[in-house]
Parts: sequence; structure tokens; C-alpha cells
Amino acid sequence: MSRLFYRLAGSEPFILRVNPAAAAGIEARLRAAPMQFQYQTEQDERKIVRYGLFHVQPIVSASVRFQPDYARQIVDVTLRNVDRFESVLLEFAPDRVDEPALEDLVKFMLGEENGFLRRAPLALIKPRGDEHKAAPRAPDQPTGQRA
Repeated sequence: MSRLFYRLAGSEPFILRVNPAAAAGIEARLRAAPMQFQYQTEQDERKIVRYGLFHVQPIVSASVRFQPDYARQIVDVTLRNVDRFESVLLEFAPDRVDEPALEDLVKFMLGEENGFLRRAPLALIKPRGDEHKAAPRAPDQPTGQRA
């Protein structure tokens, strides 16, 4: 297994001002990211909570993990916080993890393009039945017969 870690950081915290009812969901997403934050409420003159304020540190830790699965003959690639605040699992055929794929990964990590995501299917997502193409037959074989 190989793993690559990196961190992106901004200069100043940013503030999210949200409806108090939405605060629990946003807090859960920030914790799952994981991002450092502080939460406080903003009250009006009658002491009624009007907004929730999240002070979020602009630091994102990300990782890319390559895990070979010898039984299934694939390489699982897990992207954590690379293009979204969650993990994405891709399945590569071993011969598809080549130099151009790794170059696409670096470009993707730098925010240049997402060609890396198009190189392999998401794990656990199977194509629909109507998307399968029939195996090509040899030109000299009549329809319905196999070589």
C-alpha cells in the first residue's frame, strides 16, 4: 500500500453564517472533512438566536491511497478530501496505473483538471445492463456462432 498526504492552507479563517436549524448538518460535514472550526451563535436585541456562526480555519488535509487487491486483480485508489470533503474510491486495472495516470493525478491535486477521475470507474458502482456492448465477433464468423 502506498499513501500520499498533502495539506492546502489559506491565510485567514472564513465565517459561515447559517440558519441555526442548519448548524448541526454543517457541523457534521466539517467534522467529517475534518476541518478545524469554532461555533457560536448570533443573537438579536431580544436574545433570540438568529444565526449560527462557524469560524473555519482554511486548512484541508488530503490523501491518496493506492491499495492492491490481489484477489480481484485491481488497485483501489482512495481519494480523501481531494475534490470533495469525503472519500472517493476508484478501481483501476493494474496496467492502468501508469505514468500518464499519475501525471493526471498530480494535475488533479493541483486543481488543473479532473482527467484522473475519468480513468477508472467508481468502486461499488456497476454499469447499467443496457450500457454493456456485445463482444466483437470475428468478421468471418456468422452471427450466433462463437470462435
